Amino acid sequence: MTADLPDTFETRHGRALAAAWNTGDTTAYDKLVHYTVAEGSTSVEEELALSESLRATALFKRVLETVATCDQAEHDRLLNEMRTTCPPRLITQTLAAATMQAGMAQGWLPAAQHEQLTGWITELGMGEAIQAMVAAIQPR
Repeated sequence: MTADLPDTFETRHGRALAAAWNTGDTTAYDKLVHYTVAEGSTSVEEELALSESLRATALFKRVLETVATCDQAEHDRLLNEMRTTCPPRLITQTLAAATMQAGMAQGWLPAAQHEQLTGWITELGMGEAIQAMVAAIQPR
């Protein structure tokens, strides 16, 4: 089910970004990402951080899609691309965010995943608000 969003510049831009990624048009995707982060950032450093974060998130999403389709070769290729193009801290942030979202959505995580998430949050130096959100997820 998709939400009916208003036909605005931003929603058209978002759809174009998704379409470029989903069709593998990396040139168009990179151009749209650059424009998006340039509009949303206040410094060159922030622009770089946003670009890297978007790329890591998109790669991770594609990795999950390959699990669903059982495409081991593409899965391995994407994981290698993620390892070679994303800094280790960004990979940790991406994994922590995905794990936290899953835990918040269902209210719990397996104990080992909860422990790993707690470790990542500590390692990343996340603030009290994030720590409280993780603490609200039940380990099972």
